[in-house]
Amino acid sequence: MDTKYIIGVDGGGTKTETIVLDNKGIILGHSITGPSNINIVGFNQAVKSIINSIRKSMDMTGIEKADIAILGLAGAGRERVAKRFYRKLIKNCFSKNLKVFSDGYIALIAATRYSKGIMINSGTGIIVMGINDKGKIERCSGWGYLIDDEGSGYWIGQKILNRVFRSFDGRDRPTALLKVVLNVFDAKDLDEVLIKVYSDKNFINRITSITKYVGDLWINDFTAREILEEAAEEMAIAISCVQKKLDIDNPDIYYLGGVFNIGKPLIDLLEKKLKKYIGKFRLFKPVFKNVIGAGLVGLREIGINIDNYIISNIYNSGLKWGLIYE
Repeated sequence: MDTKYIIGVDGGGTKTETIVLDNKGIILGHSITGPSNINIVGFNQAVKSIINSIRKSMDMTGIEKADIAILGLAGAGRERVAKRFYRKLIKNCFSKNLKVFSDGYIALIAATRYSKGIMINSGTGIIVMGINDKGKIERCSGWGYLIDDEGSGYWIGQKILNRVFRSFDGRDRPTALLKVVLNVFDAKDLDEVLIKVYSDKNFINRITSITKYVGDLWINDFTAREILEEAAEEMAIAISCVQKKLDIDNPDIYYLGGVFNIGKPLIDLLEKKLKKYIGKFRLFKPVFKNVIGAGLVGLREIGINIDNYIISNIYNSGLKWGLIYE
């Protein structure tokens, strides 16, 4: 068989990540550029980030054109958005063929490798998706920061801000999260925080960045623990929703995304809530990062069987590029 090449892209609210791999599963190039979530940066900037990321990866390989490009993009789960990306990128994606999916879909495939299971990806936003043994896919949550996204990094950060300002008013108990908020916004008081929140064009990522400090405070700060408890509850509800839609018993559940960098406190709380809503399950961190899911989709699209040989090549070459979760 002649060598074929696949471009895989994972575009989200924090970054756009791209790989180029061949039909043996060997990753030849990798790059990261700025965000490409159209709800955060707009369509034109999203397109620029995607093209720049693909170009950087292709430049590493010396390959002029790939056989297929698979784009997993935030917001592209809606058909109208996916078609808009396709029309804009088909001439600029360095590929003979282009397919656009949601970023949640490629994350699901990276985690499950097409086996049955449920994936929760909580970063700036959140999405829960699952696949059963018949290949049926269902989703829950992830409708954007203005409407939904309970348990996401932005949602947790916004909750922290809300509770801190409530505490300042005397409507809530004192909380150590006040110091965290002042440090994140480099502010001397909450008036300055307020000014920066409403004037910062990058307010979504700034508010999301507060989230990572909650894990350090949750034992001694009641407010931090309440927020984490609520986040874990919302995650478990969304996971159980997908589990019921797919009728999966004892599901394998994969967790990923920046929110889980909070660490053991959040994972322990999620396990506790899942026992309440699901009962029996297994909870894992995935092996492959999301962008590899785009590569797996691309391999299948060109007729390659995802066997142990392919998985081994992806794993070994992925180590080189930092694409394997430790």
